[in-house]
Amino acid sequence: MVGTQELITVLQKHRRYAERRSGGQRADLRGAKLCDLQLSGVVLRDAVLAGADFGRSILRKADFREADLYGATFDDADLLGANFEGADLRGVRMCGANMIGVNLTRANLKPGTILASGEATNAANLSGATLDRSNMDRAQLPFADLSDASLGDASMGHVDLHGADLRRAILESADLLHADLAGANLENANLKNAVLRGADLRGAILLGAELVNSDLRDAHVNLGARDLKREIQNALRDHALWVASGGKEGRRAELAGAEFKKAELSGINLSAANLAECDFSDADLSSAILILADLRRARLTGANLEYANLAGADFSGADLREARLSYARVEAVELGHGGNAKQKRPTRFADANLGGAKVTLVDFSDADLAGANLAGTPLAGQDASDRD
Repeated sequence: MVGTQELITVLQKHRRYAERRSGGQRADLRGAKLCDLQLSGVVLRDAVLAGADFGRSILRKADFREADLYGATFDDADLLGANFEGADLRGVRMCGANMIGVNLTRANLKPGTILASGEATNAANLSGATLDRSNMDRAQLPFADLSDASLGDASMGHVDLHGADLRRAILESADLLHADLAGANLENANLKNAVLRGADLRGAILLGAELVNSDLRDAHVNLGARDLKREIQNALRDHALWVASGGKEGRRAELAGAEFKKAELSGINLSAANLAECDFSDADLSSAILILADLRRARLTGANLEYANLAGADFSGADLREARLSYARVEAVELGHGGNAKQKRPTRFADANLGGAKVTLVDFSDADLAGANLAGTPLAGQDASDRD
């Protein structure tokens, strides 16, 4: 516990340090208990405050720029107008804090660990915080908990919120230009009038989200996924994170037998997903990325797969009658090397039913069509030797 006079001295010396005046000394208050204090306007720029607890303290317009606040706590603190630009806030807790007008530009709020105790923190927790009119441009908040937070009119351009929990968050009129919201949970969030232009919402859960008058131009989003079952949306979220991170986050989708009938999934990335025996009849999968996906025995009657990337996917035994595959890519995928020889996996349609499918400008020269029903397509009557 830091004594009052000791704290005053530390703060005075640090101000001189921050202002580059003689007699200054950088504050080191790591792990300090600084709860219930009146510290409005305090200058702690570039201070060492890892693990410090500022719970319920009044810190209006405090200067925390570039400070080390790794694992710090600000639960229920009054941080109105405080400046955290460029601060290290990994693993921070700010539950219920008043953060109206705060500056979190370029701040690092990634998950963190307090090394002294060896106790791992969870992701940054700002649940229930009030961040209206805050500046969070280019802040990093992957997997952060912002459930029930208020972010109305916040500036959040290029913010990293992938995998974040934004359930019931208020983001009305927020500027999320080019924000990374891949795999974020926006269930029942208020996004009315929000700017989401160019944002990445792949795999985001939008169940019950309010999107009236939101700007989604050039955004990567599958609004049709909102109508899918919750467990399927969760699997799609985890898969989007898995793909984006190269397997380091999330998990591969295991959705064998799932129902996607008439689903609007244009542009979705389900590369390497297990979709065996799924029902995609009359679904919109145009421009979808299904590289190396397992679609064995899937039902795709009447499905729209135009411009989709199906390279290396397995449609063995699938029902693709009347499906639209025009302009789709079905080339083989290189999997690795066996000695000096390249190993390629073809797109497989073995024993599939493509009767009446539309295949304009699709190059099947590398595809496996053994035993496939090609009636009503330009490929009818051809065998493997004709395609070589």
